[in-house]
Amino acid sequence: MRKLTIKRQKSFVGCLGKMKVYIEDPTSSDLAFGGVAFRKLGTLKNGEEATFEIGNGASRVCVIADKLTKGYCNDFYPLPEGEEDIYLSGKNHYNPVKGNPFYFDGVTDPEMIKNRKKGTWIGIAVFVGALALGVVVGLYSSGLFESNDPKTFTYDNMQITLTEAFDEETVEGFDVAYVSDHIGCFAFYEPIGDFENGNAMTAKDYGESIMEINSIDLSKLQVLQNGMPGFTETDTVDGVLYNYYYFFYKGETAFWMLQFTVENSENAQYEQQIYDWASTVRDKE
Repeated sequence: MRKLTIKRQKSFVGCLGKMKVYIEDPTSSDLAFGGVAFRKLGTLKNGEEATFEIGNGASRVCVIADKLTKGYCNDFYPLPEGEEDIYLSGKNHYNPVKGNPFYFDGVTDPEMIKNRKKGTWIGIAVFVGALALGVVVGLYSSGLFESNDPKTFTYDNMQITLTEAFDEETVEGFDVAYVSDHIGCFAFYEPIGDFENGNAMTAKDYGESIMEINSIDLSKLQVLQNGMPGFTETDTVDGVLYNYYYFFYKGETAFWMLQFTVENSENAQYEQQIYDWASTVRDKE
């Protein structure tokens, strides 16, 4: 036997979700996809490092978010035969279409890269199919196309006003998500009581704590043009440049983090609306 250690690096993406670790095992019934059987080794929280005992034979280790999305939100790593212990690392990458998947670091294997690209297209198909179904249901029930009229969404103790073009979706790593054809709004919350000095903390303090946990440069945090604390950044995912807007809000009972995402090519068109939408977040009436 030998030891396999996997380090899940801290990432702002998918920070609330646990990733599941499996290893190839033809005798196991824990998980099967792509014609291969896998045995569950354990889970990985954001920033966690875990060590598992594995055999000396050649095999593959696989990391998924959950069984429902295993077909497109997955990454695997081939383990060579031998007796030496193995250390791997990786982190979750922003890609809501694929469920913000975990990817191993330093991958050059053509088969692994091909698998990632395949997962993206499967995820897009699932995502588009879900949106198409939503449109069909909407047309059937109202007989009208979607409008951009204001619409207030509520979740737990929060409410936010977007437009009727948005639909509520489930996205791994967030408590709630609202998605339109052009914009994604993702949110998660933490009760004020979970913090030792929660009542004295401000929204800015909360933002700093989140950024520190995820190793994000605190100098990025500022008061944005709508008066809310937050920060902006850009990143390229599968060759497409995206703009991200992060806002922090403190309510009566919880802190909230909002993340808006838009393709850079459409950023100028939607930027002001993003600031306006974020400004409407408040405690549920």
